[in-house]
Amino acid sequence: MAQTAFKPFLIGISGGAASGKAEACKKIKDVLYKKAKEKKVEVLSLSSFYRELSDEERMLALNSEFDFDHPNSFDFKYLAEVLKKIKQKESVVLHRYDCSAYSSTPDVQEIPDDVDVIIVEGILTFYQKEVRDMFHLKIFVESDADTRLCRKVLRDVSMKGRCLESVLDSYFKYVKPAFEEFCLPTKKYADVILPRAPDNHVGVDLITEHLLQLVNDTPIIHNVQQCIPRVRNQSESCVGSTFRPH
Repeated sequence: MAQTAFKPFLIGISGGAASGKAEACKKIKDVLYKKAKEKKVEVLSLSSFYRELSDEERMLALNSEFDFDHPNSFDFKYLAEVLKKIKQKESVVLHRYDCSAYSSTPDVQEIPDDVDVIIVEGILTFYQKEVRDMFHLKIFVESDADTRLCRKVLRDVSMKGRCLESVLDSYFKYVKPAFEEFCLPTKKYADVILPRAPDNHVGVDLITEHLLQLVNDTPIIHNVQQCIPRVRNQSESCVGSTFRPH
């Protein structure tokens, strides 16, 4: 059944650390900008919703002994409040997070009240039910474990100045277990599985063409799954997971 397009249209993008989420967001945003320049698109990172750490927790973080991939590290209540304001067409100001200082910064991101598309990306974007139910489209970026580990090592060593030993230690101690226990189980909530991001041009084109219909106020099918095929590649399995999203 056709209906009027949603505005703002909320997209959630999830996937493992270094799976290509941010790159997929940039690609989608760039394509939308080229084809609909007058539309306003904003990308929110889940890292902007890390909760404030105590002094003791900050010391652990400085020694790479704090688990930033665990759900308890995020303020999902605040994220839900922000998304509600955006849906109600209220302007929002967010403080960006400094991953080296482990705290919010004076630098802000301003979300205008007339934004057309909001993209929220992060490892646990679909973890909390109240949050994931607000998205009109949910995309899970899938990448194999070896690729994600290689990307994370290159990124953290070259861009964050971390030593290889520290990156590998935190990966096997925190990142990998958190992915298997908290992130991967949320894949079942996705409307679209996007493998090989951001190089999957066909998948990105399907998504952006659908979004262009929405932002240009073209009548659309209510069920987004009828518009975009849920193409899968070989899925990763969750090993020994007993913890489930709520």
